Amino acid sequence: MNDFLTNNNEWIFYPLLSILYIGVLYLYFTMLKRTFAKRHSIKGFFKIYNETNNVDERLNELKLFFKKLKEKYSSQLKNTKSFIEILEDIYFIMTTKDNKYLKQKYRVEFDDKLRNTIVDNIMKYKNDNPFVALSPKMSTHLSNLKNSLDNNNNELGENVLSQLAEDIEINEKALIKQERTNKFSILLAVIGVFLTIVFGIKSFL
Repeated sequence: MNDFLTNNNEWIFYPLLSILYIGVLYLYFTMLKRTFAKRHSIKGFFKIYNETNNVDERLNELKLFFKKLKEKYSSQLKNTKSFIEILEDIYFIMTTKDNKYLKQKYRVEFDDKLRNTIVDNIMKYKNDNPFVALSPKMSTHLSNLKNSLDNNNNELGENVLSQLAEDIEINEKALIKQERTNKFSILLAVIGVFLTIVFGIKSFL
């Protein structure tokens, strides 16, 4: 009877342990690819800044580079809506870290002139594209709303507000659903780890 229980525990324990290992490996390679994406983006952005002097040409190159970067690292950059977000991250790193850190981690260097240039480019692009940080759909709605205000077109403005309200409602429902899904996933993970520990202990008894 004890042999049967032991064998039965092993039959459950090893698949659970395998699932746990697969989960750990998946998380490891996901983090590794995220690191590659960040390193690739920072090195590419620095290269463009070092080789392009004209502001408009530089911004166009950054935009094109970001497009190709997002195609290669679609999962890692799915929530990054614009190259400006990466530029802001680079500015933050340049402000909080020194050249030694950047050289060791990304093999790039900077000076105050480059940091100031990046700030100027961020501000210029945001002034020209005030809704760049939003999703394309929301950006289109707000651009249309701005046009309606500029042209005193009340009918267009009301239509845009109606569409905007619908999209905000849809997004809020999606966020609530995602939050519930995340809580359920965490609960499953905790149960999985608990069962793995329990059956692991039983297998040695």
